[in-house]
Amino acid sequence: MRFEYLNHHNREWARRDPRLAMQVHIDCHPDTCETKAAAWKVLVDAGKIVPDSNRSRA
Repeated sequence: MRFEYLNHHNREWARRDPRLAMQVHIDCHPDTCETKAAAWKVLVDAGKIVPDSNRSRA
């Protein structure tokens, strides 16, 4: 069984399945996890997530 979805550097998989990537990497932060950052960008670009303009991502 392959566990590439657990890799924090798997941007291609995150782009193919961003919702699952966000779930699998729930404890990660987009600034430190390339997979979550890629999934976040796909979902924001698709209008599925609206970033809170009153918060920083720190």
